[in-house]
Amino acid sequence: MNSHNPILLPLAFVCVLAQGIGPSAAAGAKQAATAAAPQPDECAMRYHASLGRIAADDLPLLRDGAAAGTANSSTEIVADQALPGVPLFMAPGRQRSRAEISALTAAVALARTRGRSTALAGGNAADRAWIAARLREDLGDYLNQKPTPYLCSGVPAYLETLRSFAARLGPAGDRRQEWIATQRGLAENSIRAAGDAIGKARLTIALPASGTDLRPAAGIARTDPPPPPPPARQPMELGTEAGLLAAIDHLVADAKAANIIDDLTVPATTDATAPAAPPPPRPVLAKLAEAKPLVTSARPRIRDRTARLKLLAAFSDLEMLDYLMKAPAEMPDPIASAIGKTLGDVEAAQKADCTCGGAAVRP
Repeated sequence: MNSHNPILLPLAFVCVLAQGIGPSAAAGAKQAATAAAPQPDECAMRYHASLGRIAADDLPLLRDGAAAGTANSSTEIVADQALPGVPLFMAPGRQRSRAEISALTAAVALARTRGRSTALAGGNAADRAWIAARLREDLGDYLNQKPTPYLCSGVPAYLETLRSFAARLGPAGDRRQEWIATQRGLAENSIRAAGDAIGKARLTIALPASGTDLRPAAGIARTDPPPPPPPARQPMELGTEAGLLAAIDHLVADAKAANIIDDLTVPATTDATAPAAPPPPRPVLAKLAEAKPLVTSARPRIRDRTARLKLLAAFSDLEMLDYLMKAPAEMPDPIASAIGKTLGDVEAAQKADCTCGGAAVRP
């Protein structure tokens, strides 16, 4: 009988090979790989050299941009004093993407500046000058800092913070179409959500007889035919003013058909001490102002809370979309443009130079 087990022979061969590449061989291979890879200090030094070049090239542009911004301060777009100066609706908070936040920021700025600017600082030259000075000072300190092993760390978060402040100065370029596309998608989603909420809130109780003040208690079984179905949903066309007006009309008609609006024939309760504001001059804003008592007033007419909040979000998104669609073409702000170029150069240098592994270069 053969004493050798044919199954064990391959295993023994593998063990011999493993012994030939033991800990010392593995350690040598690791050291060779480490020596070939760039070290954190090397990456930091490369990045530091790039920052020096950016400082030499871009800091003069920042100073020139400041001078140009001062010279152009008298060419600002004139505000439309007939606009409210504040948004009609303050939508409930919700999670938004960066693109959605950018579009909302621009639209709110347009509402607050009465259509004048997509920058939160608006036409306030003193605010813009203060923000610009702080950004130039911070960038100058960053670009001229001493090298450290951790120079590559935290760069994306730092750039995002500076960009959020630079956006308050004015547009670095014409982003209206980008903002409109983003806000249109947001409005389409909120309109669908409002329609779904209205459908779920349709009454399951009988309406009071005509001419009476009796209100049926919740939970009473219906004894008369159910309310008519809501209007059929039409494809949304939110690319024109007519499309926005139709969307508002359809949402209101949907709510009426669902019988979730109180006192259809009685004026909404208003604050007697507040002066009546004239309707906004723009058709979409005027129609939204008419619908506002349904969702925001001393006693909102929409009884169902979920449907009311979803309608509020839809109305708010349509208002912001209208502001963006009516926004005039703005001249790029020279300071914001110069800062945007510098931040872009820093971002490109960080991606090219900070290629080392390890904690010293974590993003």
